[in-house]
Amino acid sequence: MEKQDALPVPVYPRAVNHVGVGVADIESAIRWYREVLGFTLLLGPIEVRATDPGSNMQDVLGQNCNALLQAHMVSSNGIGIELFQLLDPEKNVGVRLTSGFLLEPEQSTSAIVVHHPAAKYFVV
Repeated sequence: MEKQDALPVPVYPRAVNHVGVGVADIESAIRWYREVLGFTLLLGPIEVRATDPGSNMQDVLGQNCNALLQAHMVSSNGIGIELFQLLDPEKNVGVRLTSGFLLEPEQSTSAIVVHHPAAKYFVV
């Protein structure tokens, strides 16, 4: 039998403070996270501009991002979410929303997965 190399030391999940989610309508998103997932609003929505002292929005979202609305929310178990709505995205970052609510040019799509105590899980 061949001697195998030792298994690498497992890497455990790192602590995550919050996740950022871009939205088309920040007020509707705040309402949805409150009513559906029970999140609490901590801050906002506030307007943030690239010219504001200490703003790092262009480091995070690119040099063409000049203004956005931002809100911070938290779940009951401490998971934070930062909602942001780009202001005039077609002009500022070259993205537009079609009548079918698709982003052009194409962007990635994400999912929010939540556990429900009555859910039955299975393996395919």
